[in-house]
Amino acid sequence: MSCEEVEGLIKKIALALVVLFVSGFSVLYYAIRKAVPSSTNMYGADMAAIFLVLSALFFSLMAYTSKA
Repeated sequence: MSCEEVEGLIKKIALALVVLFVSGFSVLYYAIRKAVPSSTNMYGADMAAIFLVLSALFFSLMAYTSKA
């Protein structure tokens, strides 16, 4: 295997792990959100969760598509 093939494989594995993390986090957050009574205001937690998911996906895609 050449260095380019190994680098591509590492990038694919890292992207798969990030997607697995984000999907697991989303499922757990949804379960916790359903367990909390709807009368409480969780706007800040919702925004933090959205920010975490979007930033993780953005940075992983940027790392996957980078040439360096």
